[in-house]
Amino acid sequence: MNKIILFLFALVFMACDESNLSINSKAPDIFAKTTNNENVKLLRNGIEIVEFWENGCAACLKVMANLNDYAVKNNIKIYAINSIDDLKVIKKHEDEHNYESMIFLKDQQDISWSRYEIFAVPTLFIIKDGILVEKILGDRGFNYIKEKIERNL
Repeated sequence: MNKIILFLFALVFMACDESNLSINSKAPDIFAKTTNNENVKLLRNGIEIVEFWENGCAACLKVMANLNDYAVKNNIKIYAINSIDDLKVIKKHEDEHNYESMIFLKDQQDISWSRYEIFAVPTLFIIKDGILVEKILGDRGFNYIKEKIERNL
């Protein structure tokens, strides 16, 4: 009888765990559009970074310039996804900074936000050959992020 109860408890516990996102698993597809209303897909080749940000988040904006410079030197593509601000705000930020390696995206239906299980910004993911290898939550500073990237180059 105890084994049956234990089995049922384990079955219920596993059913409640809806989290599909984990390190060393396939990175979810992003479902967001550029500021020019174009769809974008992960290349799933080499290092790619998915950053969830919002305008007014000092930690989000602070790291973008250094991250872009580093990405240019190392041929890394950055997908900067924003689910919070409207498209005009995202486009203004894109135009003001003109980051070469960064694609600014609007997650209009919060699908990418949901797929990557975002609950705070900044949240940054490092993806290597389509596999999620690092998740960095919060203001960790550029050197911390750089170290995590270099660990996967």
